[in-house]
Amino acid sequence: MLPTFCEHCGSLLFGLMRQGLQCEVCKANIHRRCEKNVASHCGVKTRNLITAIRECGLNPSDLGLSAEAVAAASAAEAARTATTQRNLKSELFPL
Repeated sequence: MLPTFCEHCGSLLFGLMRQGLQCEVCKANIHRRCEKNVASHCGVKTRNLITAIRECGLNPSDLGLSAEAVAAASAAEAARTATTQRNLKSELFPL
């Protein structure tokens, strides 16, 4: 058995059975107490959603997106930017 964590608050789901809720579409695991705080964004790429929310001047974590999702999307955006910059440098100054 593997420990299961809530994808909204990040804390452990306790118990052997019926620990919480799981989305049928995206398989996200959450506490019953977190259900009302979770944004319904199944089928939406989190990175694209967070980027769109930031472009509107809003904070993604205030809208129900977990801190882990925001951090992962930010890291992916930084990696993509770094790769783009590295590719541009290699095209301008071939090694």
